[in-house]
This record gives sequence, C-alpha cells and structure tokens, in this order.
Amino acid sequence: DLRDNHPQQRKSGQWVKETRDNFSVTVIKNEDFDPIKICEQLTEKGVVLWLIDGLQRSTTIENYKAGRFKLGRNINPSHIEYQEAVKDEEGNITYQNVSYDLRGKAYKDLPEKLKEDFDNCPVDVVKHLDCTDEEVGRHITRYNSGQAMNPAQKIVAYMCNVAKHVKRLANHSFFNDCANYSEKKDLNGDIDKTVSEIVMGMNFFDLWKSKDAKKMGKFLNENATENMFDKVENYLDDLLEIVTPDIGSKLFDTKNAVITFMLYDRFKELGFNREVFGEFLSNYKTFKDVKVEVKREYKIKKGSDEKTNVLSFAEINDCNSTKDKGIMEDKLHILETVMNEFLLIKNENINKEVESNENLKEVDVLEFVKENVKPDADLSDIEEYEDMFERLTLEVDNSSKLMDERNRPSMLAIVGYAYENYIDLDEWI
Repeated sequence: DLRDNHPQQRKSGQWVKETRDNFSVTVIKNEDFDPIKICEQLTEKGVVLWLIDGLQRSTTIENYKAGRFKLGRNINPSHIEYQEAVKDEEGNITYQNVSYDLRGKAYKDLPEKLKEDFDNCPVDVVKHLDCTDEEVGRHITRYNSGQAMNPAQKIVAYMCNVAKHVKRLANHSFFNDCANYSEKKDLNGDIDKTVSEIVMGMNFFDLWKSKDAKKMGKFLNENATENMFDKVENYLDDLLEIVTPDIGSKLFDTKNAVITFMLYDRFKELGFNREVFGEFLSNYKTFKDVKVEVKREYKIKKGSDEKTNVLSFAEINDCNSTKDKGIMEDKLHILETVMNEFLLIKNENINKEVESNENLKEVDVLEFVKENVKPDADLSDIEEYEDMFERLTLEVDNSSKLMDERNRPSMLAIVGYAYENYIDLDEWI
C-alpha cells in the first residue's frame, strides 16, 4: 500500500554493504529499530501513503527476502543462538540451543525458525495525516537531517512543485547511454542536480545559483514551469540520436552538461537540424584546442603568475571553480565562437550546393512535364504551374506528403495536366 518513489525522496541503496547486512541481522534477531515514517495525502484519486523515511530499511528487508544479496563477513554478531524444537525417542517435544553462522547466508539458506523470526519482525510506523506537498517536503528534510543529504540530493528536497519533472528527466536514457553517468552518480542525486542546473542555465542564467543547493531548489520550485522541463526533454530526445558516449563523457558530464545544453539551445535558434550539431560535436578533438579571446584572464601554467585571456576550451576546462558563473560564461563563449565558425563554413558549402543544383532542378521539372503533360512546355509554363500550386496549397499542412520536395515534379505535372485540361483541383487538394 505504500509508495516509496516520492520525487523529493532520495533513492534506495544509500547504505554501504556493512550497514545493510547488519540491519538484516537486526531483523533476523527481532531487535528494535527506528519506525518508518509515512505521510498521508488525500487526492482526487484517493488516499496516497508516501514512505518518506525508512526507504533504506524497507528495501533492505525486501531485497534480502527476495534473495538479492547474501550477508557479508563483517556482521555483528556473526553467529546467532536460537532454540530448535526436536522430538525425543518417545515423541516428546524438547528444545535445544543451536548456534548458526550467518556469514555468507541468503534468506533461502536460513533455518525455518530464523526465516519465521525474520518474517515476523515488527515494523513500527509513524503516520502524518492529510499532508500538503510542502509538509511532505519538510518531513523528508527533517528526517534526513541525521544522515545529511549531499548537495545534489538537497536540491529536489525543496522542489515540491517541480520535483516530479526533475525525476522524469533524470530517468531519461540519454544520461546512461550517451553521457556515461554511473549508477553511483544516479544514486547520489547527481543526475537530478544536472537536470536542475540545465533548467536554471537555459532559463535563468542571469540569476545563476550553484553553490547553494537549497537556494537553487527553492528558486526553481517557485519559477520553473512545466514547459521548461518539456523543452529540456525534447533536447534530450534530440541529443540521444546524435551524441556518442565518447563525446558525451566530455561535454555532457556534471561539469559541462549545463553549458552544452545552453549551446544547443542557441544552436536551435539558428534553425539548423540536430544532425548538423552532431557533426559539430564529432569535431571535438579539433575545436577543443582552438584559442578564443574571453573576458577574464586565467593562469594556464602551474607555478607561474602569467595570465592570459586567449585560451582554448581544453585549457579553461582544467580550471578550478568550474560552476563559477564567470568561468561558465567564458566556456560558453568559446564553444559558441567555434560552433559559429563551423556553421559558417557549413552554410557556405550548402549554398554552393544549392546554387550548383538550382538550374538542374528546373531542367528536371521541365523535362518531366514535357514527357508526361505538355511536349512543348517551357519555363514560363512551369512558372504558371508553380503559381497555381502555391495558391491551391495555401491551406495545406506543411507536414503533408503533398508538400514533400521530392514530390514536387509530380505535383507540378498534376497541376499542369489539370490546367491544360480545365480540371478543378480545389476539392481534391
């Protein structure tokens, strides 16, 4: 009945193996442990019971019984004493003391008596009734004050309004498949923090807050919209198709992800398709060493006081304080400069191709019309058919196959045939 996936709660698996194993021994021995805490929320879909403290305890119990791990050797006690019922020769029940070595044992290995003790271990519950989102978030924060959350985990603890969107994006396959985020980074909340920083950087970079996770979490909770997260999700879908793990580990790690997403946001404003951005990223080994003039001066040689404001992305990437707003501005400026130079060259090549093929396209259409519609057609006829086609398709959705450039010769031939034979195409179009 309990939901253990509240978006403001950190994930299970926070305990090290020794803590996990010793807690399992506690359950086998039926010893007391802290109650689990539940927040009740009354929603339109019914009562929801959130497990907000005790996730590590409950999942450890579930995982041990399911056979997902065995007890290690660093457990205390390593042997357990219990009484076992036996029958004597006359059939009378007597009890004898048994010592059992727990080390290396899975649940299925336990004697029936210890399995029964494990299954019957009481779990005390504290329940907070009829909680608001804000109250749930406060309880999560105060219950986790004993074992402090790391900065990455703190962000979503203050995001009762938008935490679900952060979690949705943090589960996107891009982070594992393309950016090489490890399971430990996911467990530590690093992907949650990266998603939050991306939204902050793309929408509120003038108010950039990174050193205080609490402030960033509260700010995004009050100011970030669902559309902002949807935009990031669209970018993740795009980048999943074009980013290789090699590039992803360099430009989309926790240090640079927010900068590269801001770069892609500016790239999209220029109107190029995502494949072009993929081509640009594939040239990383070349453009990372291109030197660009930036606003600030940096030491690029250890042990030297010499500074410069002309340096490459690779050089500035080795600087400390990588989330300092000034350094981020300079890194973004370098990337944007080299990207724009790449796009300029790319655009010039595209224009040359278009220019060289323009007359060829006209000839192709003309020849097609001559062959199929009007043997004595000339370019003035093609222009006439073009005008009619444009008028007929004013209300046609651009996604229609009628508007596909590859169908252009056929469509002009149809329009030409109708024109020459006085056929009305309005209803058909």
